[in-house]
Amino acid sequence: MKYYIISKIEFIDEAVKHTPIGYTNSAEDAENITETSTKLFTDWIADNIDGLSDCTTCPSAFFNTTPVCYEIGWISNNVDGGEFEITEVDTLTLD
Repeated sequence: MKYYIISKIEFIDEAVKHTPIGYTNSAEDAENITETSTKLFTDWIADNIDGLSDCTTCPSAFFNTTPVCYEIGWISNNVDGGEFEITEVDTLTLD
């Protein structure tokens, strides 16, 4: 069985933090997270890559309007002793 590890992305102490918060067994839910929440962040990075590269734009600008987003951090075959299952992915909020 595959476990899709869900991480929360947020801006804390002037750094972008990725924190594992749980997992889902559903490839469809994992794809939904990637296509919505993760894409929101990666699209912002692509749109602001020049400013990020020359330090005229800070990642905090994204998190000012979207305090939290989510990603599938990795896929595992085992979560023994690990995170808890998130069965209702649509309850993850972006605030």
